[in-house]
Amino acid sequence: MVKPVDGTTEIGSIPTVPRFGVNNVKGDEMADNQRNKVFAAFLKKQLNKQPRKILDVACGDGRLTVELSKLFPFSDITGLDPKPRGNKHKIKFIRGKFPERIKQLETYDLIAAMHPDEATWPIVQKCCEYHIIFAIVPCCIMHVPPTFPGGNLSKFIQYIINYAKEHSMRIVSTTLKIRGANRAILGTPIL
Repeated sequence: MVKPVDGTTEIGSIPTVPRFGVNNVKGDEMADNQRNKVFAAFLKKQLNKQPRKILDVACGDGRLTVELSKLFPFSDITGLDPKPRGNKHKIKFIRGKFPERIKQLETYDLIAAMHPDEATWPIVQKCCEYHIIFAIVPCCIMHVPPTFPGGNLSKFIQYIINYAKEHSMRIVSTTLKIRGANRAILGTPIL
């Protein structure tokens, strides 16, 4: 079982780039690339053992999936997205939503998601149920449980943390030095 190392601080940073960036790459795209590198580096720093099998939920074009494959070269990594965009990196993609499209969820060691939108709550819930490590950077409040009293993203994040702790997960939470939603939450089962 992979376990996090305690004592996180802010990790990484995104350089300020012009709207159209450099080398004809848009500034937003450069920021996205850096955001995924920072999140993947956070995971590499926290996990003391390479996961065997990783699922990147809401992977989009696979930028986080690619970064994870660089840092965890011996892991079997799959990207999941309702509309995966492109596959220039020969990444294994599954088209669909989490968790409906995933068979044998319990075979994964790590579920990772950068801004997973409506999959945020199902990731936390299923990882707690199956005792799987999760790492998420929530960006919005969608598909929340009926017991969530409401509120902003900060309150939703605190709700997630409390829920995971109540379900025997050790939590590491940190602020990543990235633009936009930047609170990373890593949940590891306490066995």
